[in-house]
Amino acid sequence: AMDLALAPSGTIYVVNRSYEYRPDGVRVTMLNIDEDYLGEFSKFGEGDGDLFWPSSVAVDKDEKVYISDDWLNRISIFDKDGDYLGKWGTPGSGDGELNRPSGIRFDKNDNLYMVDSSNNRVQVFTKDGKFLSKWGEAGSGEGQFNLPWGLTIDHNGDVYVADWRNDRIQKF
Repeated sequence: AMDLALAPSGTIYVVNRSYEYRPDGVRVTMLNIDEDYLGEFSKFGEGDGDLFWPSSVAVDKDEKVYISDDWLNRISIFDKDGDYLGKWGTPGSGDGELNRPSGIRFDKNDNLYMVDSSNNRVQVFTKDGKFLSKWGEAGSGEGQFNLPWGLTIDHNGDVYVADWRNDRIQKF
């Protein structure tokens, strides 16, 4: 398991991935707080609705499920039952472009914060993928990153980023 998200309805979505020799391990498992199995969706691949190297999962206010894929450089969107709805993301290093997206979370306004790992930054998008802002650059100084991986947002709106190769957590 790589990441999990708890929907307001109580459904827990768990992103699973495995090594190349176990493509059957790539999927999203759904369960409830009592650990009752509710089902699973997606599979290994590069097509619409497929996941290749999923990294993180987040659920918006409408209970749509967003999954970052750091191999495909995209966000895939599913409904609460796991039916594929769409995707967005373009590989690159420009504003709104992605290079190994990993940790994702929604803020109180339903904007999606994303760790853009190999671009050493955090980007903020609307739910439909419109670029809003970014911060960070490569380095080890304050506000700089070296392969950041995960993030979370607290109830005050502060963003915490796991800065993997710098062995630290930074708060913004």
